[in-house]
Amino acid sequence: MSNNKKGSIPAQDQAFQISEPNTTPIHNIKPAGKEEQAYMMILSSGSVGVTGLDIQKHCHVISGRNFPSLLKRQSGVLFRWEWEANTEDDGRHKRHWLVGRDDAKKVLREINGKRYARGAGPVQSDEAERLLSLYPVAPEQAA
Repeated sequence: MSNNKKGSIPAQDQAFQISEPNTTPIHNIKPAGKEEQAYMMILSSGSVGVTGLDIQKHCHVISGRNFPSLLKRQSGVLFRWEWEANTEDDGRHKRHWLVGRDDAKKVLREINGKRYARGAGPVQSDEAERLLSLYPVAPEQAA
């Protein structure tokens, strides 16, 4: 402990006793964008799948139905989908599932590309393995 006019300063507080504050940011990482959030939701949905309404609610976007199509155009990802009744009472919508692990890897590459562009590192390897394990190695029949 060191002493000052008001008494001793505990060791854990001594680090805060500096003459000039350092205002330079340690990291310059931007927050995840809507597209990255939607892709992560699609990847983490596994066998449950995801709907445009799910993406809309989770990612706070006006419409979530275009993200699977955008992902298909950008990366060639294959989806299996089915129509289902909408719980919001406005008809029906599609529930999308990734076809297999190869497609999940493509989505993971897109996510990591978005993370790199905003200054974040790639998805941690243990998390990536967990996400990829949600999908079968052999692809299913695409709809």
